Amino acid sequence: EIARRVIKDFKKERWVIVSIIHTLSFMESKRIMKKIQSSLNCVDTMITECTPVIGAHTGPGLIGVIVSKLNSDIADLFI
Repeated sequence: EIARRVIKDFKKERWVIVSIIHTLSFMESKRIMKKIQSSLNCVDTMITECTPVIGAHTGPGLIGVIVSKLNSDIADLFI
């Protein structure tokens, strides 16, 4: 599952920003975000829907997770 992979890959990071992009999968995206938030130190999160151009090529059900690692200088802006 995507949440487990993200958690495994970023669990050692001090701070992260997590964004999820989806096509007609808001509830599943929300479930994934909750799992990620419970395991990583997220200073900011966002869930957004793909544009129709992307959705036309992928169809419904696409979910992508973007994680940005933050250094302490940038994290101070969020904390």
